[in-house]
Parts: sequence; C-alpha cells; structure tokens
Amino acid sequence: MPYNKNRGEWSEFYALAKLLERGELIAGYGEPGAAEQRYALHAVAKSPDGFRYRRQGDYIIALRCEGGLLVPVDPAEFPPIPLAALSTAARVFMTEIQEGAGRAFACPLSESFFSEQLRCPLIPTAAGVKRDISFSYLQGGTPQPEELGFSIKSYLGGRPSLVNASHSTRFVFDVEGMSLKAALAHNEIADIRARVIALRKSGTLSYKGVMHNRQFQLNLAIVESHLHYLLAELLLCHFSGHGSWFSEIEIENAEPRLYGNCPQTADFSLVKFRMAIQSYLRAASLGMVPRKAWDGWPTAEGGYLIVKSDGELVGILGGFAERLGKFLYDHCYLETPSTSKWHYGTVYEHNGTPKIMLALQVRIAPKRHTAALPN
Repeated sequence: MPYNKNRGEWSEFYALAKLLERGELIAGYGEPGAAEQRYALHAVAKSPDGFRYRRQGDYIIALRCEGGLLVPVDPAEFPPIPLAALSTAARVFMTEIQEGAGRAFACPLSESFFSEQLRCPLIPTAAGVKRDISFSYLQGGTPQPEELGFSIKSYLGGRPSLVNASHSTRFVFDVEGMSLKAALAHNEIADIRARVIALRKSGTLSYKGVMHNRQFQLNLAIVESHLHYLLAELLLCHFSGHGSWFSEIEIENAEPRLYGNCPQTADFSLVKFRMAIQSYLRAASLGMVPRKAWDGWPTAEGGYLIVKSDGELVGILGGFAERLGKFLYDHCYLETPSTSKWHYGTVYEHNGTPKIMLALQVRIAPKRHTAALPN
C-alpha cells in the first residue's frame, strides 16, 4: 500500500537521492546561490539506525557502522546501484512531488526505488525533530568522523514553514476598554484581521504574559527572558495590518507601538529587537520546537539544506550563527494560519474577562524581503 506524505516529508528522501547523485554539498552562509564552500560527501544517512550511503565512482554503495567505523556492505547483500539509475529516480521523484495533488499524496515510483533498491524505510523525521538528514564529509581528502545534521526546507510546491502553527503557539490577550457583550459582538466580523483591527479601535488588546503552552514560554525564555512579550507584539502588528516581514515591522513601526505592552524592564531597542528575533529564528530552525522542553542545543547543527524549486540543493551552514540569523531575519515572515484548525481568533470569556488568542506561524520565502508583502 503506497504511503501518503506531504511535500516536505517527501523532500527529505528526495534530498537524500540528490545528495548521492551530486556526491557533494554546495554550502554557503547566507543567500542560497552565493556558495562559499563545497563539501565532498563521505557518507549520507537518512536515519541514524539505517544504512549510510556513498557515491563511489559511477555507483552508490551502502555502508554500516561497526565498532565506530563505516564498513562497506557486502555487494551480495546490497548490490551497488548504478549512478544513472539514481539520477533517473531523482528526476522522477521531483516530478512526482511537484505534481502531487492535495496536502498528502503518494509517490509510487519513487517509493519502489527507495524501498527495493536503496532499502531506506520511508519513515519521515518525527514531528519536533529538526535533524532530517545527516552526512560526514571529506576535508583535504580526509574523512571527518562527525556527522552533520541538517534540517530540510523544500520549495517544491510552496514555501516551507519555520514555525508551524499549533495549539502550543497561541498567545492569550485580554480585551480591555469595552464590556464583555461588546467584545463578544466582534465575533460577527468574519475576517480575523478585520476583527483584531476593530477590537483595537474600540479598546485595547493587552498581553499579560500568558501563553496557551507553558513549555513554549519556557523555551523562549532560554533565548531571551522577555521574548514572548516581543512575539506577542509582533503578532498584534501582523494581525492589525502593520507588517508581516520581521524586517518590515522593524522599519515601519514606531518603537512605542512595537513595544507598548512589553515590560519596562525589557528595554527593547531596535538593535536588541533585531538580535532577539534573529536568535529565536536561529533556535527555531536548528533545535527548538514549541511543545517540547529544549536544552538550548541544536539538533540540526549543520544548518539548513534547501531544496530549491528547480530541484537543486544548497546548504545554509548553521556554524556561522550571525549569518544564519541574518538570512532567516531577511527571509522569514508571519503568516495567518487556519483559525478553524487551531481554534484561535474568537473572542471568548474567561472568569468574566473577554479574551482572544492569536497564533504564531512563520514561513520562509525563497527571496529576501524587499517591499511586497507575501500573499
């Protein structure tokens, strides 16, 4: 029975095939395409418990770890795969992903290749895990023993998300300056942005430091103690029509409006704002997930592996924190997720006080922000 997966999940396996076909990773530190280094791949792995793979001449061979060393698998057990067959499979795979219908779909031809020839289980990375693929590389002709983990972001069919909306990414705002009846009446406004704008015209939306998920708040505090206040203010800017790109909100919003509800002790200058947001985006890209306790360490220490819309790959290295943070800051924007799926945006009553929740979702654009807002 064919597996159904979304484009991001299928792209994890496509990236494996493409890396093996190329035998190297073109890696940069900022804009995709501005390559600064090429890594000749020593071994590539989709799962820490499965085979490692290596391009050897015109064939792909499998390796397994024995006593801390990578040992080639006997050809009788794993027949070498001709590079031409892998290249054909990669092209077919890209077509299946691009032409897939719906949110989740099957790629039967590619599934057959992976399961029967590569013998790679088609199990996508678990939710909340950032390391989608890993590899060891050659430096000066010498294999480096450490495997670098990469998070995969794919533009095959759409813009990937950096932070997915969920019940855990909801921020709770008090509706002040109007009666409970008047606040609830705003639910008659169908559009979520129009509803927020109307509420802010008639009263005030005040964030009192309450998030729906306490663990997400604790994770954010590892990056910056008042970061959740700042993200709440950014959500108000986004849902009020004052900008969606982080760089746009920084430039176009006056400081009192941007930081109006943050505690006075937060002292968010524009420089500190930029540093705090870049640090959060970097943490979200390499290790932090909202609902799980985070220890502050990256799980995808290598960085990003981007599958471009033409199927080519480029790496954005995570070892250069400032450059990765600047890349994400220039390419990420806030998006309005589904209100019905994540149950936010409706005024409700809690202990006699009208409240409303707004949900955080962040996407990555293929080009840095200039002037136009995302659709």
